[in-house]
Parts: sequence; structure tokens; C-alpha cells
Amino acid sequence: MEQSIQNLYEVIKDYREEDNLMSIEIITNWANQFKPEDREFIVQETTHIMKQRYLSLENAKKLLKSRIEFLTQEYEFNSPKDFLKEVRIIDNQPEGKSQKIILNILYEICYNEFDFDFSSHFNLNAKYYIYLDDVLCTGDTTCKGLTNNHGDSKGFFFKKNIDGKTNLEVFLENDAKLLLVFFCLHKKNIYKLIKRIGHALEKEIQIHYSWNKGLEINNILASDSSFNFFILSEQNKSEKVEECEKQIKNKLCTSNYYEEHDFYYRPNDVPDEENLYSSKENRERYEKIISEICIDIYNQSQNLKNNIRARPLGYGLRLENSLGFGTLFFTWRNAPYNTPLIYWYGHNGWNPLFKRNYIEY
Repeated sequence: MEQSIQNLYEVIKDYREEDNLMSIEIITNWANQFKPEDREFIVQETTHIMKQRYLSLENAKKLLKSRIEFLTQEYEFNSPKDFLKEVRIIDNQPEGKSQKIILNILYEICYNEFDFDFSSHFNLNAKYYIYLDDVLCTGDTTCKGLTNNHGDSKGFFFKKNIDGKTNLEVFLENDAKLLLVFFCLHKKNIYKLIKRIGHALEKEIQIHYSWNKGLEINNILASDSSFNFFILSEQNKSEKVEECEKQIKNKLCTSNYYEEHDFYYRPNDVPDEENLYSSKENRERYEKIISEICIDIYNQSQNLKNNIRARPLGYGLRLENSLGFGTLFFTWRNAPYNTPLIYWYGHNGWNPLFKRNYIEY
């Protein structure tokens, strides 16, 4: 067991390193909350997953550099520096969110690798607007942050520039492109996000997106999908799961827009080929154990049970018929709300693997 814990630590040891939020002790305390017969299995399988789904700071820097080089080539510039001259960075998330940390790393890379200083750069006539974040899950944070237009709650496009025009007016005048750049994204939801942004702005705007294909989450329900996220199978529906399903449906019924559909589970015979877990059998065992504990955590919190977006397997869309979003992607800075509660929810006596500073969802 000690060696298994050490192996997991070696993969995720730089998580919130500056805040001392990862250690052998933290992993041990997390593991010891499982049944004795499950502990080593859970730690070993979590290690297998994290080797694929955890992004260290070192690898994040490599990805950011490669994204700039990719976009330079994609839009046919002679050099990254020439491309960056035509870029405006969208910096619109509050302090404490990951975006500002990632942007500071990007600025450092641009300065050291491409001889470009963003501290003295502001191009009001930019042709490319870059929105950068770590992961796209539901797309809600991105969409609201860009398109909100309610009273004092203005998204980026409805805020005014120094010339008194809104960012949207300037964007359209310059026939600019919006570049959505993520380390990881849910493949199906990027298309939903693009439609939501277009609908909210009531404009046909050019939107392009860029991410690392090795880190995408294929949440399209098809037998050849990689299913590289957490989704309980039909065969693992226990009485506890069915009771939780009823509770979620009951809270969704309070919305006037709710339409009851079949609850979202993974068919028993998919995926065709297992690439995320160490084996198909281990996927079934791991997801069954984790799901039932996540439901226990969920049931112990009235705030979660009352929150229409909260689910045992991670926050989801408001009216989604599921146990949760099931995202499996973590970075040195963040365990998203869309991942199962067992990893990050530190209340009611549960010791999470990834402790986090709570920024309102």
C-alpha cells in the first residue's frame, strides 16, 4: 500500500504545491476512507487514470507553447511574434480562478520563448481574441463570462473599451476571430458552446477552438467512443443509485423547463475498447465503488441536494438527467467542479484528494 501511495504521489505531487495541498499524508487519508479491501485497488487505478488525465505545470507550459506555435501556423504568420502582435487576450475571470494563473504562465512563455511582452501590448484593432482556460466542461463559465448582458453583470463582449464602444462592436468592426483555447474539452460540448455564444450575441461571429487532442473528453454516446470520463453503467445501478436518481429528478421537476427523459447511463457493452482504465473489469469495479461513496457525500449535504446543478459525479447542466458530468481531468491548479465529488468536495468529514480554495461556481 505504501508503494502504491508513493506512485500516485509522484504523478500528482505538484498539485497546489505553493499551498502545500498535496502530500503522502493527504493521499493516505483519502485512501483510508475506502473499505480496507478496496484501498489498494482504488489508489492503483487512480494512479493509472492520473497518468493520463493529470496535467502538471511542466506539461502545461509545453502545451501553451505548442498552442501558440500551432495558431501561428494555422493563421499563416511568419513567426509567433508576428501572430501575437495581432492578438488581444480576454482576461475576464475573477481572482482565484485558474485563468489568471494560466495567463501569467502564457505571458512568461511569450516573453522568454517568442520575445513578446504582453505587459506593454494592447491592440484595440486586434484580429484574434484569445480566450484561454484549463478545461471546457459544460461551457457555462465561458459562455456567461463572454456574453452576459444583465445590469451590472456584463460579460466581456458587452463591456466598454476606452473609446466608449463595446468589445463586441470593436470585434465586429475589425472582422476579428474568437479563439477558444483549452488544455482539455468535452468534445460534444464545444459545439453547444459555439451555438450558445452565437445565440446570446445575436451575431454570426467567427469562432475557432484549439485544444490538445490527447486530453479531449469524448462524451459522445457511441460504441466506438473512448468514454474517457466517469459514467456509471446500467449494470451498476444499485438501490442507492436509483434512490439518488429519484431525488435528482424531483429537484429538476421544480423547473418549468424540465422534460423527463431516460437517465443517462453507459450501456453495459461499451466502450468497445478500454483505454482509460486498466481493464474493462476494473472500470466497472472502480466506478461502482466511487459512485456509491459520491452519493453518500451528496446525501450528507443539503446544499448539494438543493443546488439544481450539483450531482454526485460532478456539477452538470441545470436540467441534465444524470448522476453528474463525470469529468476526469485535473491540473496542478485545479480539480474542476465537474469531476466526481470524491476527488474535491471537502465538507461533512470527507477528506478529498485535491483540496481546493472555494470559488463560487
